Amino acid sequence: MPLGRRRAGPGPAERRAGRRLAIPLQDGSFDFVDVLHRVTYDIDQPSGIPLLFVIEVQPDGHWQIARNDLPQGAFRRDLPTSGTR
Repeated sequence: MPLGRRRAGPGPAERRAGRRLAIPLQDGSFDFVDVLHRVTYDIDQPSGIPLLFVIEVQPDGHWQIARNDLPQGAFRRDLPTSGTR
């Protein structure tokens, strides 16, 4: 389920997919928690073809970079490409 697309001024657009859980509160209102399974960043290029950077999250909390169109050297060498949250 798409949870939205956001562009906060200059920089990448963000698309999120997952589930939104409604938690009932004692006063009858609800609190909401987004459980994400994918976040995609679209980074505009002068060529008009965006670069994509995609992070996927598994149900067990393991995450990984699923797609990385960014140029080599865009990240520090010690930046993790997968892990557990």
